[in-house]
Amino acid sequence: MCLFGDAKQGDIFPVSRRLLATDATWSLANHLAQRGSFALATIFLARSFTTKDFATYSYFQMTVNMLATYATMGLAVAASRFFAASRDEDGADAFPLGTLLCVNMGVAVIAFLILSVAPLGWLTAGRDIPTLVISAGVALSVLDAVIGGAIVGLEAFRSSAVVSFVSAACLLVLTAWAAATHDPEIGMWAIVATFGLHLAGTAAITVHQVGWRRLKASVRWDRRSLHALASLAGTMFAVSLISGSATWGVGRWILSRAGDKQFAIFTIGMQWLALGLLLPNQVTRVTFSRMVRETQHGLRRLLKRVVAVNIATSMSVAIVGLLLAPRIVTLYGARYSNDTLVVAGFLGVAIINSSTNALGNSLIGRGRHSVWFWITVVWAVVLFGLAALLPSGGASSALIAYASAGTVMWILAAHRAFREV
Repeated sequence: MCLFGDAKQGDIFPVSRRLLATDATWSLANHLAQRGSFALATIFLARSFTTKDFATYSYFQMTVNMLATYATMGLAVAASRFFAASRDEDGADAFPLGTLLCVNMGVAVIAFLILSVAPLGWLTAGRDIPTLVISAGVALSVLDAVIGGAIVGLEAFRSSAVVSFVSAACLLVLTAWAAATHDPEIGMWAIVATFGLHLAGTAAITVHQVGWRRLKASVRWDRRSLHALASLAGTMFAVSLISGSATWGVGRWILSRAGDKQFAIFTIGMQWLALGLLLPNQVTRVTFSRMVRETQHGLRRLLKRVVAVNIATSMSVAIVGLLLAPRIVTLYGARYSNDTLVVAGFLGVAIINSSTNALGNSLIGRGRHSVWFWITVVWAVVLFGLAALLPSGGASSALIAYASAGTVMWILAAHRAFREV
């Protein structure tokens, strides 16, 4: 298999340039609809809300993302791998797809119940965030993440893009309402409603592609099925626990040491980081299923090309973003106009991180998820260590910490990935 080129003889899963380009285009459209709508919502609310209200809204987003990452328990990655492998002829017997989805629903219900009754004052940092909006947001996000993993494994990028555009429209309409009323709680519920609508659409796509009967037949609670699920999901849960805590932990540290303004800058910078990773993540996303099923020789060739393409695209976005940064930052309001270089610096972090997930996917696809876990541990140690030790404690310290940790992670991942394949 080759990326952005014709398949060569000997590849088990040949794929044409047109097919990969089509998948990448629809995946990009999907991501633009989801992330783009959130970015626009953030701009609207940053201009409409006071600094304190905007920080509360951003803190809600970060908290829900962190808790959902915990509660997903690595099942999203397991879903991508299992649904991808299930496309082989013997997949229905080998992979407990129905068991995975049942476990996911159980986890979401438990998360909702626990968060509904738990005292969350310490978690909300004294912010006015209703308990119900947190518990509902986490539960729906958990379900949506795992179904999203199934979509990646099934390569149903076109259908899911349509769903994403509909849910994005819902988010923007409700966000406009929140901006007009200057009410952060409405903005929070807008996010929850978007999760629910997106979940309903992608779940329908998954059932349609796999078939209800096949999913029902794959609900198995035998030892072998549970071990296959726990082996991958357990390790990826630990990875998600670490990575999910990182942004929230660094953000909480900035909020307590440097205040609302620096936290808001950090939040905007993380959105720019996501923007810089937009195109690389789509290439990584559409090739994951093929990495799971590829031969060793084909995987090495595919991985090299994915790394090269991802670095090139992230550099292109970073150059354009740096040139336009002074104008783009003013969209968030005049109060952030002096922080252009700090925010734009996160595009540089995106260059470092652009191919790391692809390297990690190659390890996961070959059953080396424990290696990826230890690489993530090292990344977290470097990130939190630098964030705590650097003197300013603001967004600039976070930028340096993310750049340094990302460099260490890329070196370790590249070394192990090419050694394994």
